[in-house]
Amino acid sequence: TLEIPQNVLDGNWEFHELGYTDNADRRARRLYQIEPGDFPSVAALKIALDAGPWQALQQFPLAADLAPLDLDPDFMNYRAVPPDFYPGLGNLCLADPAVLESHPGYQQFLDSIRRLPGRMGRSFRGLYQGRLNYLESLMPQPPGAQQEIQWLQDRISELDTFLGGLPPANQ
Repeated sequence: TLEIPQNVLDGNWEFHELGYTDNADRRARRLYQIEPGDFPSVAALKIALDAGPWQALQQFPLAADLAPLDLDPDFMNYRAVPPDFYPGLGNLCLADPAVLESHPGYQQFLDSIRRLPGRMGRSFRGLYQGRLNYLESLMPQPPGAQQEIQWLQDRISELDTFLGGLPPANQ
């Protein structure tokens, strides 16, 4: 009989069983036991990436400003799971900017970046409005509800001002 190990068919290939954090994580290293060095062009690309862009991404000075894109405490507190605000091109991975710019979804990707402030502002406003509506519907209101209602009304007012100042296509 032919006995070739079938890592994908052994029932142990789901992302959490492989030690990955997400179903979209790359499985090639675990399933096929390959390394970037096994492919000279990939190895050269990795060296070039490590030399500059990767370091720049790791030391990005505005990383703290992007925290709401990941785990904003308000979304974690009120909804438990924050929305995914990251614009993306799906699973497309291109190192050559010229090829990337010729991709059919490239303009939509840029547009989603331009619309990100409005999208985030509307998401936060909806989150706060939903919580406000819930608190106002409670009778009797729990202790501290009036303070939270005032805080939510202030955030909604700030977001209305912010959204009103955006270009019409982004409101």
